[in-house]
Amino acid sequence: DYNLSFSPRFATVFHFNNSSTFKLLYSNAFRKPDIFEAYYADRDVSKANPDLMPEKLNTVEGIWNYNMSERVQSSISIFYNHFVDLINDKVDPADSLIQFLNSAHAGIAGIELGALAQVSKNIRFNFGYSFQKTSHHSDDYSIYNSPKHVLKGLFNYQVPNVLNLSVEMYHESGRMTIYDSNTSSFFLTNLTLNTLNFSQHFNLSLRMINLFNAEYEYPGGYELIQRGIR
Repeated sequence: DYNLSFSPRFATVFHFNNSSTFKLLYSNAFRKPDIFEAYYADRDVSKANPDLMPEKLNTVEGIWNYNMSERVQSSISIFYNHFVDLINDKVDPADSLIQFLNSAHAGIAGIELGALAQVSKNIRFNFGYSFQKTSHHSDDYSIYNSPKHVLKGLFNYQVPNVLNLSVEMYHESGRMTIYDSNTSSFFLTNLTLNTLNFSQHFNLSLRMINLFNAEYEYPGGYELIQRGIR
């Protein structure tokens, strides 16, 4: 059982002119540990922790939107997320069993850039880039499974009343693993084709993921180490 919690959210919007808007946002949230995190136990792999506390999050973000023209829009966002009692799985050195614990405080500071260009009636580009620095407040090491750089792009072309073509591009830098190694950065391309007005009752869609068969990997947690797999 947990005590009642108050999670406020505030937003202030400044309209400087028809082209420029600034938003200042603050939010507070929490997440209770689920049944698996608090009570799951396996004699040879993991043990329960019924004393787990909810993890808490405080977020502050400033967003500036600027319409460069009728066809081009841009945005920049600076944010900071502060985590308290973050729930992570750790190996207890006393018995080598995995247990979910409330770790020390952690923070994420970053910046996001975005742009949208409507080149013509049938052609549109989207662009997004984000940089974030994730750190553990006690000893300033990077928390695992969190990329520093993420780049996104979208090209959309429409043949009027016939076909819609979308090409998605995604790049991210490596992520730290639980063994203090890093995964490799990668670049993915996805292709989507949608028919327009193919039939009165249905349309056709074709989606190809990882079009160029790029190799990539995401880190797992302690629950996925070999002895924890059944």
